[in-house]
Amino acid sequence: MQDISAIIAGCRNWNRSSQEALYRQFFGYAMAICLRYANNKDEAIEILNDGFLKIFHHIHTYDTSRPFKSWLSKIMANTAIDHLRSKKRIVFTEDITQVYDLGMPDENAISKLTYEEILQLVQLLPLLTEPFSIYMYWKDSNIMKSQ
Repeated sequence: MQDISAIIAGCRNWNRSSQEALYRQFFGYAMAICLRYANNKDEAIEILNDGFLKIFHHIHTYDTSRPFKSWLSKIMANTAIDHLRSKKRIVFTEDITQVYDLGMPDENAISKLTYEEILQLVQLLPLLTEPFSIYMYWKDSNIMKSQ
């Protein structure tokens, strides 16, 4: 495994072996990001390749005083969102004028669900709310365990 600063320097000079080394070194990390947004592995690979193409074209804008992984993850996430937007599968505006009466809330409703049922419900949520919902469930369950 080469030093990341040497790989980045090579990528800035359009060195193919440096580009390949960067791709191989961060493939797994970038793929994990793309899989969060994609419906299947083929779509994730398409997003991943588009993201690396953007990285190679804009590597000269990377600030070496900051972590490379965070820069890469931002590009991959934005590329995935652009991909979803181009496929018209993500909508950022919703009509919130309707109010639904859900009746009296059951305080113990979540504790009655199994892990698999909760996971299925989370997967039905819109794409961008899923990570936040998982975090809130994890946070609430840790609070309940500590009491």
